[in-house]
Amino acid sequence: MKKLFFLLLIFMVQFSQAQDRKYHEFGWKQKYGIVDDIGQEIVAPTYLWAVYTLHDQSQFIALNSYEEGGLIINTKTGKIEKFDFMYDTYLVNIADEKYFYAYNKDKSFLMNTLDLNKRIALPKIYQDVKQEGEFLIGNVSENNADILSKKDFKILKEYKSMTDFSSYETGDHQRVYIVNQNKTTLFLDENLNQLFSAKNNLKDFKEIQKFLATKNIKINEEPYPIDEAIIGPGPNYPHINAVIEGESVVYNIYQSRNDFQKFFKFKKKNFRLSNDSFNNKVELSTRIDNSIFTQLLFYTDVHTKTIFLPKKYWGEIELELITE
Repeated sequence: MKKLFFLLLIFMVQFSQAQDRKYHEFGWKQKYGIVDDIGQEIVAPTYLWAVYTLHDQSQFIALNSYEEGGLIINTKTGKIEKFDFMYDTYLVNIADEKYFYAYNKDKSFLMNTLDLNKRIALPKIYQDVKQEGEFLIGNVSENNADILSKKDFKILKEYKSMTDFSSYETGDHQRVYIVNQNKTTLFLDENLNQLFSAKNNLKDFKEIQKFLATKNIKINEEPYPIDEAIIGPGPNYPHINAVIEGESVVYNIYQSRNDFQKFFKFKKKNFRLSNDSFNNKVELSTRIDNSIFTQLLFYTDVHTKTIFLPKKYWGEIELELITE
C-alpha cells in the first residue's frame, strides 16, 4: 500500500511540473530547439542532442552541441544561459546528488542535475571531468590531467603524462588507484601516496590483478553500475496514443480505456514511431546500422489540445489538428 502511494505521489508531482512548464524541447531533422507554450519557436533546431541525464524533476531543459556549445533554459521563466560546452555523458556523485560538467572560456563548474543553478566551481578549465572512487579527474589536454578532491575540489596531483586513471577495491575493503602513463604504471593508496610502480603500462584488469598479487594485494573486478528505474502501473489519464488509419497516423486523447477523442494526425512515412504516453510526447526516428536518429520530436498538452511544435514544420509531414 505504501509503495502504491509513493508511486502515485511521484506521478502527481511529475504531472504538476509538466503543467507548470512553459517551454519544451522539440526535435527536427536530428537537431533540437525550444518552443514556448503556444507553439512559438524560441530557439531554432541547431543543437545536436538534448541532455537526458537531467533529473526527471528538473525545472530545466539542456541542449548541447559540439559547434553551438551548451544551452539551458528554465522551463518556467524562459531564462536562457549558454556555455562553451557541457560534458553530460558522465555524472559525478557529490553527497548523494548528481552533477555534470560545464565550462565557459573563463570558468568551469559542476551543475546539479536537479537544479542547474546549484553549481560547484572548479579551479581550472577542463576538457571533461569524471569521477573515480573518491576523486575527480579533470583532463586539461591529451595526457595532461589533474586529480581533485571531492571534498573541497582542490587539485591534489598534477600529471603531465597520464593516459588513464582507474581504481579497484582490495580484499580488505581499501582502494588502490592506478595511474597509467606511456611506459609505466603507478599504484597509489587512498591518500594518493605511491605504493609501487611497474615498468610497463598495465591496463587490462587481469594484468593489474596478477601484478598486485605479487604484492599480496587482492582485487576483484567490479560490475558496471546500473541505475534502477521506478516503473509505474501505467500513464495517467488523459493521455495520447496512436492508431494507424490508412496512410495516416492518428493520435487520440484517452480519458479512460474506452473513452477517447481524436486530437491530430500526420502522414505515415518510413519512420520509426515512438509514443510516450507518460509525457504525451511523439518521436519519429530512423535507424542507420545500430544508431537511431531523431527526425521529429514534440510534446503535447492534452488539456488545451496544443502541439508544441512550430507550425512552419507541420507541412512536411502533413500534420493537422482534427476538429469534429
